[in-house]
Amino acid sequence: MRAKRDKIKRITTDRKAFTGQSLTGCMIIFKRNKLLQSLLAVAVISVALVYQNFSPSTNPGNYAGIYVYIDPAAVNSNLISLYSSALTAGNKVDGAVIIMRWSDLEPNGPTLSTSPFAPGALSWISWAQMAAANGKKISIGVIAGFDSPSWLSPKTYPALTVVSLPDPFGSSPCTVRTMPIPWNDVFIYQYNQMITALASELKSLQVFNSVTNANQSVFDAVQIIKVAGINEESEELQLGSTQEAKACNVDVDSIWQLNGLIPDRILSAWNRIGANMHSVFPSAVLSIDIIGNRGEGFSPINNSGDPYTYTPASGVETDLITLGIIAEGLNQYPGQFAVQWNGLSTNPPESDVVNAGNQTPGSIIAWQANERMGSGGSGCPSGTTFQKCAGTEYSALLQNGINQGNSTTLGGQFLEVWAPNIAQFPAAISYAHDHIFANITRGHQ
Repeated sequence: MRAKRDKIKRITTDRKAFTGQSLTGCMIIFKRNKLLQSLLAVAVISVALVYQNFSPSTNPGNYAGIYVYIDPAAVNSNLISLYSSALTAGNKVDGAVIIMRWSDLEPNGPTLSTSPFAPGALSWISWAQMAAANGKKISIGVIAGFDSPSWLSPKTYPALTVVSLPDPFGSSPCTVRTMPIPWNDVFIYQYNQMITALASELKSLQVFNSVTNANQSVFDAVQIIKVAGINEESEELQLGSTQEAKACNVDVDSIWQLNGLIPDRILSAWNRIGANMHSVFPSAVLSIDIIGNRGEGFSPINNSGDPYTYTPASGVETDLITLGIIAEGLNQYPGQFAVQWNGLSTNPPESDVVNAGNQTPGSIIAWQANERMGSGGSGCPSGTTFQKCAGTEYSALLQNGINQGNSTTLGGQFLEVWAPNIAQFPAAISYAHDHIFANITRGHQ
């Protein structure tokens, strides 16, 4: 373990002078639904051809398991003991998901902060070191969108473009907030530089692993990296068209249309961010968190810049841009690409996660348990509402994710859960852990 510093400077070129490279073309063009379907079919065929000679660098046993979700800014002094207990060495929790906001991670300029994000909280470094020292895996993601740092602005970087939108989930719902446009070259450059600096910092952190009885870098514990730069409020892929945003009585789709949102630009940005993540975390799974929910991930705008009415095909819930990103992920990172949905309950789960996993080769199927009980963690359906889960209900919730997929997949391979539920239902957690690894051992062959 090395001494903690307040700031870690990035060694980079003069970034105020940076103007970026021109946007590159994308592989998939979304004009009409039939064209998308044809292109997706071609993508699946090309992926299958690539896969014949592909030897994935990631073994399922490396990344699979149960992960406790940790937001270092939200785990205050009253909760530290609860979350620390979830990372106890030797229990059936396999890892920690550490989710940060870019504005917290780099509040004062392009340097990583290692200080706690809130009074009484532990720093993100402390959580990462705790997880690695207890033999746990790490999944990590950095939210941009509304939580991009204030120094990332046209005043500092004139080439940057921003958009103002209502934030339906903020402390004051529907307050208009500003976020950088994520396909802008300056944004992509700065986000990629931050991820590169994050990887370097993790490599510099050394811990003694109490499970292996050996020293190791915290970087070596990172098994999953979330491609989370194209978002608004959470780590989920999202720009625009949600029921909550529309409830603010603002036409968010028109705002994105006027600011140039088209599928090609989103896919180009995602490819550039994903390629950098794969470069600096080469052995980690690249994961995306999708919003299904009747195609609400992205505003329905085609490559001509025109809005259209999107009606998902039978068995499909996700918007066209998200489907394109899934196809790109399968094409670029076969065997190292995960698709996740963040609302797992005992109800039928998001179909497009299962659809992606059932392709040949398929994505890694992943889930996050719902957070319907707020600080109490997950809830279980009761009629049209949710209530606190009983032990058997919570176990059924986890099994609902693990049991997804077809006879050639491994089912749900990693699940993100909440610390209160880990403490309440240790038997369900243990059984879910054992079931995941039993599936891997059998290989569903």
